[in-house]
Amino acid sequence: MYRYEYAKARHGRNFKINCPRCGGVKRFNLFYDNIEDRLCDSQYGKCDRVYQCGYESRPQGQTVLKQDEIKTEKPPLSIMPLSIVKDSIQKCWSNTDALLGFIMDKWGVDIATKVFVRYNLVSVPFNGGFAPMFWFIDDKKQVRSGKIMNYELREGEPRRTKYDKAWKNVKWLHSKIDKYNFEMCFYGSHILTMMPDVEVHIVESEKTALIMSCVKPQHIWLATSSVTNLQEHFLPNLKDRKVVLHPDKGERSFGYWKLKAEEFKKKNLAKSINVSTFVQDTEFLGEGDDLADYVLKTTKYESTKKH
Repeated sequence: MYRYEYAKARHGRNFKINCPRCGGVKRFNLFYDNIEDRLCDSQYGKCDRVYQCGYESRPQGQTVLKQDEIKTEKPPLSIMPLSIVKDSIQKCWSNTDALLGFIMDKWGVDIATKVFVRYNLVSVPFNGGFAPMFWFIDDKKQVRSGKIMNYELREGEPRRTKYDKAWKNVKWLHSKIDKYNFEMCFYGSHILTMMPDVEVHIVESEKTALIMSCVKPQHIWLATSSVTNLQEHFLPNLKDRKVVLHPDKGERSFGYWKLKAEEFKKKNLAKSINVSTFVQDTEFLGEGDDLADYVLKTTKYESTKKH
């Protein structure tokens, strides 16, 4: 354990304040001091608006702690019963939202259904309509939580719905459970036990993992859910796997993931780890675009050529 780490990693929930650089409301992730057993001063943190801001201020004197230097231990990991996932599938399988509906229309019912089953994906009621439920299940098949996000079709593509009220954009099932010690894992981690010898590809967005599973089902596609979630303590067991990282386009994402890849290599956390430059080198993709954007833009271009 390091002396300074994100408070969320230490306690399993967000400790955010308004960003001192861009003013983003509750976008500045604070650091935690494991020696002093307290939050660091409010000037130390990182803005989660990676592309629009990206401001970061880290405490000086980062060190690796010995066990006797750690004042308190983390509470045990909280998990949800696996039955909650099975119940959601039985109750909500017939409903579709903008994202699931798009995938079914684009790649057909057979391919879409295989992907939905692989990820335990369902549509659930949310904000007056339906939205996908992303179940976060680790590589030990422990249900960490469920994440609901609204999507809408814009210019023929599924895009995140942005509400004025931040709490409407995303809902985590554990957020209303008192003393629930949530720890993040990569979306799709449970698939590793189902496909033990398959190459692993890691992207940021859950949507991208689903779309790429339709396009290249021979690989396992995991999602970090955030640029900065590419962390050792969130990684599933990848010891004997070939791993390819696919950062979103932009120097912040690419540079950060490249640094993390080097860190993981030194610690032998995977059989091999490579960082793809495909998205970075593709000229018609813009800042923040990813593999799914490439797939959607190229298929749209091909369809216009045919007509």
